[in-house]
Amino acid sequence: AKMGGVVAKAPRESAHDLFKRHAAERKKVKNEVAELKRQRMKKGKINKDAKKALTKRITDMEEELRKRQEAEQEAVGVEKASKIFGGEGAASDEEGDAKGSDEDSM
Repeated sequence: AKMGGVVAKAPRESAHDLFKRHAAERKKVKNEVAELKRQRMKKGKINKDAKKALTKRITDMEEELRKRQEAEQEAVGVEKASKIFGGEGAASDEEGDAKGSDEDSM
């Protein structure tokens, strides 16, 4: 019975589920990037053009994932994105407050 309830809610993804899916996608891309970097190292100094092509592919994959996930989070209206991606916003404000309190205790 629970399975049917989950399927019914599938069109509307909760923020928690969204972040879990994004974490899984980031992990998958991270593994793909690691494999591409291994391939890039095998190219050696002989084939620089192939190494540059792999490097561009890696950066394109990471950038595409980041942009797509940010767009999905904006569409849903989730504000935790700045904490996950280390961007501006709440995360940087909290870091500044934490640093200030550490200095005061010394």
